[in-house]
Amino acid sequence: MELKINGHDTEIIFGLAFNREIDTIYKVEGQGLVFGAGLDTLLPQLYAESAVALSEVIYHGTAHIKKGRPSGHQVDIYIEEAENLDNLFEQVISALGEANVSKKKLAMWKKQLQIND
Repeated sequence: MELKINGHDTEIIFGLAFNREIDTIYKVEGQGLVFGAGLDTLLPQLYAESAVALSEVIYHGTAHIKKGRPSGHQVDIYIEEAENLDNLFEQVISALGEANVSKKKLAMWKKQLQIND
């Protein structure tokens, strides 16, 4: 998916770089074990239409960008100025549902939250 953030076309990819980055931020620790819980933390918040979670997901969807990556603040401004926030949520959830590393987890959360398309 592509968004125009801070005046630049920005490709948002929900791949391994995205997943790795969110798993380092959102994790579960216990008995000496550490598990990444990025998708398990952010997906229910997206379904609850949390603008903060939407910003996090979009920002971390730029983890693959080596030069010229938008800042979290720039993503926040993009969301604050979005003309149709409902559509943006739908676009992001749809893209997550198509991405190889997140589609299975997304389907699991949809079932658990009893969300029908």
